[in-house]
Amino acid sequence: MAYWWKGRPWESYWVEIRRVPGIGSGLESPNTDESGHRNGWYDLVGSVRAGETVYHYNARESRFVGRSVAVRDAVEDTTHGRYRVELRDFTPIVAPVGLSELRARADWIYSLRDELKGEVGDPLYLPFQFTKDRSQLRLMSNYFAKMPQALVETLFGPDGLASDQVAPLPEPPEEAAGDSGDDTVVTGAARVRFLAPFKPKADTDYVVGILGGRRRHTRRHEKLVNDCAAWLETQGLEPGRNAAVDLGVDDPPVVIEAKMIGTSWAPAIRAAVGQLYEYRHFKVADREAGLVFLASKPLPSPWLAYLERDRGIGSMWPNGKRFHLSRRATEFLEL
Repeated sequence: MAYWWKGRPWESYWVEIRRVPGIGSGLESPNTDESGHRNGWYDLVGSVRAGETVYHYNARESRFVGRSVAVRDAVEDTTHGRYRVELRDFTPIVAPVGLSELRARADWIYSLRDELKGEVGDPLYLPFQFTKDRSQLRLMSNYFAKMPQALVETLFGPDGLASDQVAPLPEPPEEAAGDSGDDTVVTGAARVRFLAPFKPKADTDYVVGILGGRRRHTRRHEKLVNDCAAWLETQGLEPGRNAAVDLGVDDPPVVIEAKMIGTSWAPAIRAAVGQLYEYRHFKVADREAGLVFLASKPLPSPWLAYLERDRGIGSMWPNGKRFHLSRRATEFLEL
C-alpha cells in the first residue's frame, strides 16, 4: 500500500486498540479480508517495521495504558493468512490519557486531520471516529491504526509516556517558619476529597507514584485491588484511588494499602504500615481516615494482632468471592 507516511521516517507510531486481555503482548491480524482481497487496514500491521513504537489503548477502560517497540519487521504467515509483530519493552503510561483527555483536545485533533488531509489526501488511517458533534469524538473499533507524530507529542509529551502530566504528590513539608528545632512539621490543611472515583487498571504492569518515588505493580496486585473495589461496591461503598493510594473510601474515610505476599510477611507488612501512616500524615489521605492493610492471603495470628492492637490498623483478605475483615477493618468501613 502507498500509505501517506512512506518517505517520512519520523512517522513511526501506531496504536493497538484492544478490548480483550493480552494488550501489548504482540500484534496479529489477517492479511486479507473475507473475500481474499487485500485490505489497507489489515495491511497496517504488515507495515510495522523494527524499532517503531506501538501505543496501546484499552477499549474496555477507554484509555491508553502503555507503549511497546517492534522487535523486528512484521512477518506475514502466508500459510495461515496472518500478519504478526513481536513486541518488546512494554512501558506503562504514567498519567491518565483517555477518552476525556482526547475529547478535551477534539478541536485540535480535527484540525490535525484536516491539515493532513489537505497535505496528503485520504485515507489517513487515523484511530478516531470523527463525528459531527466533536464532543463525541471516540476511537474506532478497528484493531490497529496510525498515530501521527504530532498526535503522539501532544498526548504523551517529551518522554512519550505523559510523565509531564502527572500531578505532583505532596512533598514532605519543611519545618515551620521560626521552628525551634523540635522537628515539628506543618502538614497543611486536609483536602476535602482525596480520592478520585475508582477505575480498574488494565491487565498490565503499571507504575504508581508514592511519596518516596515510584514502584511497579503487577497484574496479580491489580486484580487484588480491582476485586476488592468491586466487592466494596456490593457493600454500598464508593471506592476511590489516587496517584499514591491503592484503594480507599471517602465516606467513611478509609485508606487501604494492598500487598501481594511472597515467602515472608515481614517486608510487606512493614512497607504497608509505613505507607499508610505517610499517606495520612502528609494529607495524601484524609487525616481522620482509618487505615487498612489488604493482603493477598489470610494473615497469621501474630501479625494480625500486631496490626490490630499495636498499630491500630485493620486487615482484610480475599475469602472466596468475598473479603474477610478484621474487627478494626469492619469498624472503619462501618460494615
